[in-house]
Amino acid sequence: MFRTAKQLEGYSLHAKDGEIGHVTDLYFETLHWGLRYFVVDAGSWLKQRSVLISPEAIYMPEWDRRLLPVDLTRDEVRDSPGIETDKPVSRQYEEALRRHYNWPPYWGAVDGGGTAGFPPEVPILPAQPREELELKGDPHLFSVNAVVGHHVAADDGEIGHVEDVLVDAERWIVRYFVVATRNWWPGKKVLLSPWWSSDLDWPRRRITMDLKRDTIRNSPPYDPEKTFTAEASGELHDYYGSPRHRTEQSSNPFAKHR
Repeated sequence: MFRTAKQLEGYSLHAKDGEIGHVTDLYFETLHWGLRYFVVDAGSWLKQRSVLISPEAIYMPEWDRRLLPVDLTRDEVRDSPGIETDKPVSRQYEEALRRHYNWPPYWGAVDGGGTAGFPPEVPILPAQPREELELKGDPHLFSVNAVVGHHVAADDGEIGHVEDVLVDAERWIVRYFVVATRNWWPGKKVLLSPWWSSDLDWPRRRITMDLKRDTIRNSPPYDPEKTFTAEASGELHDYYGSPRHRTEQSSNPFAKHR
């Protein structure tokens, strides 16, 4: 069962004793490409606070109702970590640069442990020696909303940009980047596994794949209007000569996480 991050946004989360809120973002880690948190806007009952809910707390989703049942009470959610507790790499770099250059926090004033809002588009960060930036938080935690728009390149040239991610909703793993190639090959979208990446460069908002452009050009196209099946996933991996998904796969030997 696959779902895109865009499809999951807006899903309602219900605790054992009532509604919690709705999904606004997904946080994933790049060691195993597992989904770490749903970012949930809890609305007025928590004073517009956003909370982090682990997929481990999710029961069987009710897809027809766009609902994710949660094995928690509302009181437990009230006491759960806020969005500022575990910051994705994008926010870590922004805050490190803000401290370095003494910039104001343009994403909004801090209020009650949360933020008033995020910038409409995460900027390309200026060149700055990464070793001089003190990051505070998990260096492998990423936000889907921040990664959308990343440039994607093969090892011999540009391909396009990340438009979405495709999530295995049974294991809650990021399986593919949905890449729009319209600047290079109009009208086509392709799926590329993060395991095929050779470099993930957050400050430059760029992902490099260990593949050739012609190989990607001839790959099976992705149609978001059609259900992506396990059989289609297997055929995609067969095309690239890549092993089909194994649940025991635990690390990416290629990506250099910056």
